[in-house]
Amino acid sequence: MKVSSPVLGGIPLTTLLFVALCISAPKAGGSSSGALLELVDLAGERISRLEASGIAYFAGRLIVVDDTLNSLFVFDRQGKLSYRIESGRFPTDRAKFEDLAFDETTGIFFAVGSHEGFNSEFLERTSVFLRFRLVDRDGVLAVDEESVTQLPLFKSFGLLGLWKPEGMKIEGLAYDPLGDNLYVGLRQPSDKARVYRFVPGDLNEEGPEWEPPLPEKVVSFDAGRIGETPFCISALLWVPEQQGLLIATSTEDETTHEFLGNRLWFYSPERGVMLLKDTFDRGMKAEGLAIGDNRLLITYDNDQDDTEIPSYLRLLPLEPLLDSL
Repeated sequence: MKVSSPVLGGIPLTTLLFVALCISAPKAGGSSSGALLELVDLAGERISRLEASGIAYFAGRLIVVDDTLNSLFVFDRQGKLSYRIESGRFPTDRAKFEDLAFDETTGIFFAVGSHEGFNSEFLERTSVFLRFRLVDRDGVLAVDEESVTQLPLFKSFGLLGLWKPEGMKIEGLAYDPLGDNLYVGLRQPSDKARVYRFVPGDLNEEGPEWEPPLPEKVVSFDAGRIGETPFCISALLWVPEQQGLLIATSTEDETTHEFLGNRLWFYSPERGVMLLKDTFDRGMKAEGLAIGDNRLLITYDNDQDDTEIPSYLRLLPLEPLLDSL
């Protein structure tokens, strides 16, 4: 259960903090920090409820998942909503989709629920991992219903003793098509930033003799803290040219639910863990990563229902970020 943010003059402190920070925040236009765009509807107006928890770049469009609705949202490259995609094969109960991964070589998408819960019922509801394709029907994207498959990722984390009430939370997902590796990042436990690897085909539950694959730990590191608040994984992205992972970590104060800042990391077996961008965009929570038009796209899920802060999109020039690698 979330605790309400403190208020000043009837306005939540999280909102006041965000407004103060955004007075000097870069907007659309050239900047080393890139453009910052609010995700809006077709008319350019604020969307009343959107928590942009994951993003993929597909055919010049932004595909966004929301952790309050089991839908896909299609935005243009200026952050305007084009339409919403529904599927009869997606779960009917709220799955809390936290990230999205896309395989450009096959057109396959993966979407992952948070795999969290304070009790068994909520835990089962959010333990969703979907594989599907999108098809273009006269210029409008739709889910290929026959392609939708649910894979039992939760059974693998059960082997580690993590899949239980208050045991874990997934917020990062990435896919490496060359190695056929699926990467899963855990926000909780929060003592370390942990990433695990799977071969997607091993998750196909086939026949009574099938056994879930044991998650392979790829990296575990201390992402730092602001005061007592840890930086925790909130998004992953595979970078083929660098053969490594971008890892976004974010902070959220447990008491006030203020977002204290984000960090961006790179990991590969050869280079280890490297900090690419230190604490940035205070007052927002980075939760989605994608690459498009030679820019790094970051979506911010700012828990709009609780903070009144809408979802934003940051467009960062890609080359300066990767020059240090």
